[in-house]
Amino acid sequence: TIEVTGKRVVIWPFAPQHGATETLEWKTDIVRSKSTEMRQALRRVPRQGFEYTFFMDEQQYTMAKAMAYGWSHRTFAVPVWYESTPVGDVTSGAGSIMLTTANADYRENDIVLIWENHVKNEACEVIAISADTLTFKIPVQNSYTSAYVMPVRYALTKAGLSAKRDSNKSVTSNIEFEVTDNIDLSATVGLPTYLGYEVLEDTMYSVGDSSEKIVRDVTVIDNGLSRPVYDPVYTYAREELTVSWSVKSKADLWRVRKWIHSRRGKQKSFWLPTNMKSYVVIADLTTTTAALNIENSWHTLYRTESYIKLRTKSGVIHYNKVTGASVNIDGTESLYLANAVGINIAAADIDYVCQMHRVRFDSDRIEISHDVGSANISVPVVEVP
Repeated sequence: TIEVTGKRVVIWPFAPQHGATETLEWKTDIVRSKSTEMRQALRRVPRQGFEYTFFMDEQQYTMAKAMAYGWSHRTFAVPVWYESTPVGDVTSGAGSIMLTTANADYRENDIVLIWENHVKNEACEVIAISADTLTFKIPVQNSYTSAYVMPVRYALTKAGLSAKRDSNKSVTSNIEFEVTDNIDLSATVGLPTYLGYEVLEDTMYSVGDSSEKIVRDVTVIDNGLSRPVYDPVYTYAREELTVSWSVKSKADLWRVRKWIHSRRGKQKSFWLPTNMKSYVVIADLTTTTAALNIENSWHTLYRTESYIKLRTKSGVIHYNKVTGASVNIDGTESLYLANAVGINIAAADIDYVCQMHRVRFDSDRIEISHDVGSANISVPVVEVP
């Protein structure tokens, strides 16, 4: 008796329009107390989804409908088009293909797609991956001209295939795939750390130009007759912001993707500098300086502890904790620091001193909008106590 094991692969072979929406979705349990919160990641590996839009002629749409009728309740092998690479001509019998593998989700003992068009393509099983080569278990069966190679994910189509036909007999169709074999891609990407947390300090990361909100949760007691009573629920206020990425290469997107995975949705926090001129320093700093003399910012009146980032015009960065503040006789203000600055800095050489918040993602669902050679990501974040 010979036992044969394997998986029948049904490729969704149609090339989508430029642009796709990818979703990553974690699940986090959050318990907030009076002065802190506890976060537990319930889903280590995020659920992944693709939404593709296709422009089809009548014959292609007929083929797609046939696949939807006969296979939509089963698993498709779905090409990851935004990680595709043009490889030129491929010869039948080739045991490997040379391409850059570093910035795409290629996996050993899994399949990739060699694609020329929707009727000429094949899935190949990968047994070895190097920086510039994919090696196949079985040689390529057919020859291809101007081919593309890309990773493949197994996915379901719970919502089915939707389409709209226009008067020119062309069809615009849309399909959402729910991936069943996603993996955790968490990795460090070289960000600096402060007090054990990474600082989102990189040119391709930016605070999005969106609204900010500072909120203090309160319980309102109101009988509709007398004056309402407002009772704070927690001992802290928190700020809500948005972090955005606009990446222009596969390498940059891969780097952002690994870091986003490492956050595990809402679970892991990080430092987010505002990178604005929050405080105007009016006195030079020395190695032993443990206070900043600044123009009055009302910190003494309304703030207690906080965190700052100081950046010089030459690019030197210093992080510190503000432990207290006082108003001076001349109306200026002093911010007292947890640690001495450690270097001599003239006030004129300071680019800015900004506030720095420790935040986490405020959504377990993250969307990546892919376009030709670029991608945009926007995630709400919230300050943590």
